[in-house]
Order: sequence, then C-alpha cells, then structure tokens
Amino acid sequence: MGADAFGELEVREDDGTVPDQSGNTATPLPSAGQQGDACAELAALDQPGELDVSVSAAKADGVFTVTGSGFRAGEGVAVSFADEVVADEVADADGAVEVEITVPSDISLGRKTISTIGSGSGFSATGTVWIVDTEFTDVPIDHQFYDEITWLSARGITTGYHDGTFRPLAPVERQATAAFLYRLAGSPEVELPASSPFTDVPIDHQFYKEIVWLSESGITTGYRDGTFRPRGAVERKAMAAFLYRAAGEPAVDPPSGPVFTDVPADHQFAGEIAWLSEAGVTEGLADGSFRPDGQVQRQAMAAFLYRFDAL
Repeated sequence: MGADAFGELEVREDDGTVPDQSGNTATPLPSAGQQGDACAELAALDQPGELDVSVSAAKADGVFTVTGSGFRAGEGVAVSFADEVVADEVADADGAVEVEITVPSDISLGRKTISTIGSGSGFSATGTVWIVDTEFTDVPIDHQFYDEITWLSARGITTGYHDGTFRPLAPVERQATAAFLYRLAGSPEVELPASSPFTDVPIDHQFYKEIVWLSESGITTGYRDGTFRPRGAVERKAMAAFLYRAAGEPAVDPPSGPVFTDVPADHQFAGEIAWLSEAGVTEGLADGSFRPDGQVQRQAMAAFLYRFDAL
C-alpha cells in the first residue's frame, strides 16, 4: 500500500479541524492556549478542569458519581480513585464526563483522592471523598467541623452513638477522651493490673483498658483523692495538658506575655496551653480568651485531635 492510499494529509499546529476530501468539515475542538503558539499551548495544560463528587463520604461497597467538566469534546479522560485508574471515558460535546464509582470492599478508611485528566488537553481536576464506617445524621456537609469529625470516624477513633448521631455540641467525658487518645495512639497493647489505679474505675469498667493506658502513659494522674471521674466533662485546660503529655512534653519557650487574656503566666497550665497555641492546635476564642475552665465540646475535640495528629 503506497503513500497515495492515505489521500491528502494537512498538518496544523492548532487544535482545529480541516475539510476532508469530500469537503465535509468536522466540528472544531476547543483550542488549548493560543493556536500556533506552542508555548501558550503548553502553559494551557496547567488549566484545571472541574470535578463534582456526588457525596462527601462513602462506605465500602458504596457507589457514588463523579462528574468532570472543562475538557475537550471528544478527548479521552482517565478517571482515578485512590491512586487506581477506574475508568477511561470520552468527553461529550460539552467537554464533560460522568462516571459511577463503586468503593472496593477492602478499601482502607480515610480521605481518598479522585482525579481526572484529559488525554489530549492535559486538563486535570481533583476531588476527595472520605471513606468511613459511620456517617453521622447530625453532622451535615456544611458543618464547621465536618472534615475533622469525618476524619475522627475514618480513623476509627469514634463510632458515635447508637442512634447514628455524633452530638457535636455535647461535652466530652473524661472516659471518652481516654478512648480517643488510646485509639489515636494506635490502640497499643496494655497489661491490665489486677487492681485499678483509680478508686472510681473498677476493673470491669467499659473503658478500663483505655484509662489504665492513659495513666501508665503519664498522660493523666487523676485527682488528688485517687479518682479519675470518668463521667466528668473534660475542661479545656486539662485537654491542653493531656495533649502536651501525649506529645512527649516538648520544650516550650516561655512567651513574652500572656498568650490568651485569661491565662496568666502563673496559671497552673500556662506552659501546656502556650504549647497548644504555638503548635497550632488551638487559636483560642474570638475574644482572645482560652476559657481554661470551660468544657470541651465533642466537635472541638475532633478539631484538636485532627490538628494534633498533623504535628
């Protein structure tokens, strides 16, 4: 077969189309950059497309839809989920693709990335979805601490309540804090003593192991009367101390002045609270206070642990 079998071939540096031998002209594809300008076309490859994910969180074996737009009509678009290519689609006349993704049954919990990239344009877009065991009925996607609470669930640090709620505004009990920190640490092995380190935590207590670990790790010493008060609410100053000790009691440069208006330099937990601020775990309240005696809400604890884990 000779070269004449291919007919006439015209090469263009732009992204348009030319008439075929019959005089028919195909619909031109959208250009990338300035036609004929290779540098402009290369720079245009960095332009992002758009990606819409139908859910913010999903469970194993669940199904969700991904819609990508901003691609060239007719180009191939590769769709990846959790670092695996799951679909190769062709962009429609509007430069869009829609893919239904089934979550693998053996996927690990946590935030997963979804990405799309056009094979011709190089246009790309990314999004995320949380893979969780539990979705809370009282934590909508527009909740101030949605990501932090969802992360807490995805990490297996909390399962919420039996009715499917998280109760973000409720105070955190000391026994729950012990459980949260224990799970955050990876649920280490604990040799349980025959007698409890606290007079109000019997050896058959629901969170005996977690509270013993908290004590043996030096994160808590309990109260002077020998109690732990598991059902008591955690105060913000105690939370600062717990996290500071869980971090290994790092060195803290004494601040030149009070970090918060209500935490004087001679406060019992001034060092721990100053560290919490310096580490970026807390910014305090809008009025410049920390409210050390205030109770820690469950949503705030989710935020504190989320930031603490990133240190």
